[in-house]
Amino acid sequence: MIPAFSYRRYESLIPEFRALPFDERVPTSPGVQVTTPERTRHFDIYVQGALDQGFYHNVEHGISRHLDAYRFLNTLELEAIATVIDTLEDEIQDIGSNITESQDVIGYTRMLLRSREPEDVLHRQIYKQQLEVSRNKYKDFMRILDRYHKEIGKLRAIYSKETLLYMG
Repeated sequence: MIPAFSYRRYESLIPEFRALPFDERVPTSPGVQVTTPERTRHFDIYVQGALDQGFYHNVEHGISRHLDAYRFLNTLELEAIATVIDTLEDEIQDIGSNITESQDVIGYTRMLLRSREPEDVLHRQIYKQQLEVSRNKYKDFMRILDRYHKEIGKLRAIYSKETLLYMG
């Protein structure tokens, strides 16, 4: 069975990939429900701290260390990863709104810069300034969007893999 992949319905996947059998179950064995103060502390140090601080590039290494010590992620630990994925997805929607707004302002200021109306010509320097600011914001938002998409992809892969490993 292939680890669960909730996005196989998307058009970006080829039909052959979408047709593969995915394991949609969630871990239910008693072992994945277990937690101890030591285990929680270990997870907090090696994984949760990276998740909370947005150091997602450290999560995979932290999970490896945690798995070396405890062999599996329990449901609370899996939920911590899922919560970060949800948060990043919300952030992506917000960033999408900012990108759209930046594109609207860029288009509008370009139109004003092409205008030959006397009033528009008077404010040409302001329009140029606004265009530059909006372009920079757009580029920044696109970089953030790209980074978040990559981070979500990594976190989903980790979540899918760990969910599959401990099915009851």
